[in-house]
Amino acid sequence: RKLMEEKKYCHVWWRVYEKARAVYQNPWAEFHLEKLPAKLAKRHRYDALTKKWSDDITIVKIEDRPFARGGLRECFRMKKLSQQPNRPHIHCLGWKNANNYVAKRSLYSSQNLNEESEIKAQVEIQQKCAIIAQAFDALKPPKSVTIVDCFMIQILPHALSPKSEYFFCERFLDGGAFEKHNSNEGSVETQRLTPQIFSAASFWLTRGHAMVTDVQGVNDLYTDPCLHTLSGRYGGAGDLGARGMALFFESCDTQNPLFDYLKIPKFQLAPSQICTRRRTVRHATSSADLWKSVNKRRPGGSSLFKKTREASNRQLTHDDLDAIETVLDTADTIAKKALDSFLQVEDYSLPHLAEEKEEEKDIIANVNDLRKINAPAVAKVHAALAELETEAFFDHNKIDTAAAIFHCAKAAIKGSEIAAHSLARWHADLSPGALLPRFSDLKYAYPNKAGPLLVLAAIRGDAAAQFAAAEAFLIPRWGLPYNKTAAKSLLLSALQNAKAQDAQLIPNLQAGDFVLASVDGLPHKAMIQRVLDDGQLEINFDYTAQFDGDKNSLSLLPRSRVLKKFNSEQELEYVSPEVDDTCILPPGNAGADLPPAHIILAKLAEIPLDEHRDDLTKYKQHLLEQAVEAALSIQAPACANIYSDQLAKLLASSSSSSSSSSVFSAGTISIKRP
Repeated sequence: RKLMEEKKYCHVWWRVYEKARAVYQNPWAEFHLEKLPAKLAKRHRYDALTKKWSDDITIVKIEDRPFARGGLRECFRMKKLSQQPNRPHIHCLGWKNANNYVAKRSLYSSQNLNEESEIKAQVEIQQKCAIIAQAFDALKPPKSVTIVDCFMIQILPHALSPKSEYFFCERFLDGGAFEKHNSNEGSVETQRLTPQIFSAASFWLTRGHAMVTDVQGVNDLYTDPCLHTLSGRYGGAGDLGARGMALFFESCDTQNPLFDYLKIPKFQLAPSQICTRRRTVRHATSSADLWKSVNKRRPGGSSLFKKTREASNRQLTHDDLDAIETVLDTADTIAKKALDSFLQVEDYSLPHLAEEKEEEKDIIANVNDLRKINAPAVAKVHAALAELETEAFFDHNKIDTAAAIFHCAKAAIKGSEIAAHSLARWHADLSPGALLPRFSDLKYAYPNKAGPLLVLAAIRGDAAAQFAAAEAFLIPRWGLPYNKTAAKSLLLSALQNAKAQDAQLIPNLQAGDFVLASVDGLPHKAMIQRVLDDGQLEINFDYTAQFDGDKNSLSLLPRSRVLKKFNSEQELEYVSPEVDDTCILPPGNAGADLPPAHIILAKLAEIPLDEHRDDLTKYKQHLLEQAVEAALSIQAPACANIYSDQLAKLLASSSSSSSSSSVFSAGTISIKRP
């Protein structure tokens, strides 16, 4: 067009255009779309930079039956005019030369979104991917990539259809074979380098907030991409969150020469992951199948806690051992520095961490800068990889222990509080949760390294680690010295989180209730078998089978693990992750739960302090009274009775030693015995 604007070359390029038009053959000519009735429609376009929608009126001709159907959408052939003509001349226009478009309609509509909102969300995602593709082209790769422009078509109501119809539309790709290069589950479909480097670069260009996968199209003109976001909330049905990013990096070939050519950082893998490619191509038919295949937890069906996994038979090489030793030593050094800094603070107060201000909704705000590496985002992907290795996701129920430890330690180094807590429990020979295997033949676990790592996790904000570190300061153990003041500071910090946790607990849980319970960071359908007097729950995950009294089929969980309660088993069965936000949880946990507030209050009352006896008695009395109220609020009457007895003994001993002390009255606190 720029050349045609110059008078000198205008007539030359016009001849070239006429010849090209004469040679071009419409690939859809045999379907005679020009004979279809024209429909008045409204085109909705989205600008990802300004985050604004615009619309205009147009004319379309679209087939009634789909010509293709995928796992999520069905496709229709369509022709569209660029602008609305005079209504009497609609059928006299040159429809044969109109552009070909593919109109797509979803097969499975979300219960949380209507059809219009769902298609608009898809348009927004693809337009964001287009901006990321432009940022990738700015790096000047050997072959540039383009995400096809898209929009939403609203066919306005007419005599034959009183309701509006909505379609996701984009240009038909002609000129080559349609290829799928990778999937959103990490499988690699072709040997081309550009699609893989584009997906990898998208992670670093968005500072770890997003990744473009499911790259497919004609040559390097891509369509229908999937967008993984760090939390898994903003990328639609195909968004697998940090686990999806981890799946891609596990299969990504770091020997791709374009990494060095474009100066794109390489995501660090364990030596065992570099030397073996364990990925098999998996095909899912729907978003629910995608979620089930990627987020599938323990092997063995509903028996969640059976230890059916075993360690890999692969012999560890010197590279494996050196990599593990290096990352563990680095994590230990960081933890010891954090412990020293914490003990040097006068009042042992925890630092106020600067939160990440950048929101995932603005993933394209700081695109174009590869130098700014977002360490917390990298940490989450490392944690997800450790979790996948611990689940034996890649190697047919064989756990790659070396890779799991490597990625857990890397996550702790990069700033993950969950990974630091999990690594501390692994050193202490406790259950490390979802990120590490319970038992390991490696001889790198040292109990004295557990304490500093607990303090590191506590400083980063892990409330369960704050409680565990406080107990370690009081005993003392795991390389921590006796320090009651530090323990008190940690308990007070954990108490604030425990109160917030108690306030969010689901009230009035009873035996027989069907619930969604969290195990290792993901929800599982279950039934409450019994509510204990201390507030804990006996959960039956195999609730479809009749309970025969076998205690091995039950699991004891705190009330904080219950995410949602349902009125019936039928209502629970219809729950699916793409329609329920409570199913979106961070990857894994460290194997330890934050106890309820009443336990922390009771622990604070046990710490010996140097205050005057009268002040100490009032302080402990206040804590125990709060513990009683907190225990009753979460249906733990047995614990409330214990604290009431302790309070009575405290006030009785105080009144016997001092005549001025207040006398405890039996009617002060009324506790209903179970």
